[in-house]
Amino acid sequence: MRRQGVSLRSHRIGTGIGFLFLLGAINNVQAVRLDVTRPEEIGAAVQTVIKGGRGLYGLVNNACVVTGGPLILAGKGRIINIGSISAILNEAEWGAYQMSKHPMETFTDTLAQELAPSGVRVSVVEPGSYKSDIFKNKVKRSGSGAQYADDWAKLKEPDDVAAAVELALFEPQSKRRYMVVPDRSRQK
Repeated sequence: MRRQGVSLRSHRIGTGIGFLFLLGAINNVQAVRLDVTRPEEIGAAVQTVIKGGRGLYGLVNNACVVTGGPLILAGKGRIINIGSISAILNEAEWGAYQMSKHPMETFTDTLAQELAPSGVRVSVVEPGSYKSDIFKNKVKRSGSGAQYADDWAKLKEPDDVAAAVELALFEPQSKRRYMVVPDRSRQK
C-alpha cells in the first residue's frame, strides 16, 4: 500500500544528492533536502510538511537526528535509518567508520521498541559498498587509500539502496533490517 505524504531525509552537507533524487522519484514521495545542523532548514522542512497537507509518512535519516517526531506519530509513519554493512563487518583502515556505524543499529532497535505502541515502524537500511563520496573523502582526510581509486570508480550506483528504502517505507510489514550489497557473497 502506498501512502501519500512527504518523506524527509536528514543528512549533513555533501552527502547523498543522487540518493535524494532517487528517493524523490518514488511515486507519492516528496523528498526534502535537510541539513540537520541548520535550525532554519529544520523549520523549513517542517513547514513544507504542514503546507503540503498530506502529513509526514516517512523519514529517511542519514544523520542519526530525528526531527518531525510529532508529525511521524500523527501519521503512524515510518522512520528509515541509513546504517552500513560496516556496522557488522570489519576491515582494516576503516575502524573509526565501522565504530561510528554500530550505534545506528542500537538506535534503530531502541527507537523501534519505543515507537511500536504508537504504530510507527522503524527500520535500518545497511548498504554495502556503493558509489558515494565516502572513498574520495577518506583519501582527502587521511591521505591513504588512493591506490584503490580505480576499484572505487567501478562501484555500482546506489539504486539498490533506494529500492530498499522504498520497500522499508511502503511494504505492509516492514522488516527491521534491510541489508543491501552489490556483491551477494558479503551478505549475511
